[in-house]
Amino acid sequence: KQGHKAGYAYITGVSLSDLLLVVLGNVAAELVRSALKYEFRLVRPNGEALILTTSERSLTISDWERGEYSWQVRALAPDKGKWTSSNIFSVKPPPALSAPTLPNKLSFPSEKQETGGRTPQSETQTKEQKVIEWEPINSAIAYVVEISSSSNFKSILWKQEPSENSFKWPAKLGKGTFWMRVAAKDAWSQLGKWSSSTKVIISPPPLPTRPSPS
Repeated sequence: KQGHKAGYAYITGVSLSDLLLVVLGNVAAELVRSALKYEFRLVRPNGEALILTTSERSLTISDWERGEYSWQVRALAPDKGKWTSSNIFSVKPPPALSAPTLPNKLSFPSEKQETGGRTPQSETQTKEQKVIEWEPINSAIAYVVEISSSSNFKSILWKQEPSENSFKWPAKLGKGTFWMRVAAKDAWSQLGKWSSSTKVIISPPPLPTRPSPS
């Protein structure tokens, strides 16, 4: 999204990979139109200056970060001209992503087997781990999942950043009552809004059945 405010140009939600910056076509035509080569100077928010030479009237620049930029251009050939006045624009991240929608309550049996003090190799490895899934959020590149023992999430028992809109419930938590929430993350590594908390009740696993005597 582009616009102008108080003499400044601003760009929101730009791609972090490439942005086509059409700068030479916006400067005074009589200064650069007949030039065969141009020198372009971009000053980043940290004060670092990027100098580029091109024969084109547009540039594709990578690795944008949020903040204020300024740029100038001048003709290099056939004659070296004067720098244009500084043009200023700001790059801003897009609005925070919306919150995923989760159910208010979930309940399922624990997949961690009670072993009477013994610790078998498969204690925390389940045959069929419970998969929690939600509708994907547009523009999300990852999600953050937090599981807590309290609804205020002051103590986080488990945290993960899946790249997909689902995760496998951690069997190592065993039985009990837990709270879970999810937020989406965008290409700026900006965390979106948290979902409403979901109360998760994990009941004891079913007892193994014993074969009846013949």
